[in-house]
Amino acid sequence: MEAGEDEKRVLAQFKSEDGVLVGTPFDLPLGVTKDSLAALCTAVLENDDETVYEFYVHELEVRESLAEVLERGSGGTERLVEIVYQPQARFRVQSITHCTSSIPGHSEAVIAVQFSPDGRSLASGSGDTTVRLWDIFTETPLHTCKAHKHWILCIAWSPDGKRLASGCKNGQVCVWEAETGRQVGHTLSGHKQWITSLAWQPLHLDPSCRLLASASKDATVRIWDVVLCKAVMVLSGHTQSVTGIKWVGRDSSTRLHKIGPSKCGGQKMDVCLSQSPSHGHCPNTWLSSTTTTLSEQLPIDPADPARHHTESQKMGHFELQRRPLFDTSRLSRAVRG
Repeated sequence: MEAGEDEKRVLAQFKSEDGVLVGTPFDLPLGVTKDSLAALCTAVLENDDETVYEFYVHELEVRESLAEVLERGSGGTERLVEIVYQPQARFRVQSITHCTSSIPGHSEAVIAVQFSPDGRSLASGSGDTTVRLWDIFTETPLHTCKAHKHWILCIAWSPDGKRLASGCKNGQVCVWEAETGRQVGHTLSGHKQWITSLAWQPLHLDPSCRLLASASKDATVRIWDVVLCKAVMVLSGHTQSVTGIKWVGRDSSTRLHKIGPSKCGGQKMDVCLSQSPSHGHCPNTWLSSTTTTLSEQLPIDPADPARHHTESQKMGHFELQRRPLFDTSRLSRAVRG
């Protein structure tokens, strides 16, 4: 008779996310559950708090027991199984008891959503490879945009609200007409891995909203001309994934800030790359006061962006310098994820 899972044993040892082995190897039954691993890990780490842990073996998550990830028969007593533990954040929030409305339509999980600049429409990207545009007031679908072949990971409205950009896990970017739902030009290809973030050039710098920046897992940022449908610049320097970008600017001086776990160098053409060195972990998003300042001091009308552009030119460079919030060197700290 074969021994049951609880009778089979395995030699194991905990390892942190950074690859540091913790404690000494110990003997475990193959059928040990995730809850038992959590209790054992808490004891080994001598933690008194109620930290929640996730466990991985060979990059496979332990959901129920070790038998799940060791079912191929590699759980012998002579082999050391390294169990990687990852502390999870615990949020104490009030439970949601009321939903104002629900808009069905996507056949897979909704991954990205964003309101249009005028607040009249909502765009959503899904794992069903489609981008959908919705009317907020009637809660009805406007358009279903189809061109991607993989999950939609991020979307971004152009500042004038006339276009919508979407990036997928295939590393491709599509631009759509908000009014018709039709694709603008052809699909923008060039990234070798999936798209992590999208950012349009600010409206006060270019009312035509022609330039779009995309960040990728391939450690690069590409700036696209959505009219010519080609990349006009490729920014490199990071050695790992660029997880977020924010495009801010003043007059003709533009700064494109990108986030990644390593240093990056500057590029020409008035584009500056920067990274906050004070964080203990890689940041994944930027917050900037530029957008708020522009909306408060120079109201932007998406229906007439040229008017705002003319007013900003009349202010002049000296007037802009007198307003400290316009100084992009005062970019707020990235929010650590």
